[in-house]
Amino acid sequence: MLFFLSSITYISLLFIQLTTPLSMGLSIIIMATLISVLIFSLILSSWFSFLLIMIFLSGMMIIFIYISSLASNEILFHVNNMFIFPLVLLYMIYNYKQMMNMNSNNNLVPSLPSYSFEMMYKVYTPSIYAFTIFLIIYLLLALIVVVKNSSMKQAPLRMK
Repeated sequence: MLFFLSSITYISLLFIQLTTPLSMGLSIIIMATLISVLIFSLILSSWFSFLLIMIFLSGMMIIFIYISSLASNEILFHVNNMFIFPLVLLYMIYNYKQMMNMNSNNNLVPSLPSYSFEMMYKVYTPSIYAFTIFLIIYLLLALIVVVKNSSMKQAPLRMK
């Protein structure tokens, strides 16, 4: 958990140094993924974290396509030794803690409580079929609207 929190902090500090919109979008996507994994580890239910990451990343993909069509071909970011050292240090600390926390029988798979697997199967219970179908239809309509907006002849996404 400390690894995820420190990684989120590091990426948010790195976000201040970025200049191009594409690298900023990439750092936001990485932060969203880390936050989703952190929420999964706290709640032990993949449903909320999966919905969060899917909705956020679908919006980010639309913004990414729009910005990449408008932005010039710049170098995304410069590798600086000042930023590589903390990242390597965080990775080494995380791996050291993982080695110290291994079970006595050297099991590399983390042990999850049995109820977390039961919660994953409750996603498609009959009581929430209507919500699931509504979500599928909503995402399909959003996809159709985005495709129609991007395929117009005089749309901002149209290349000249």
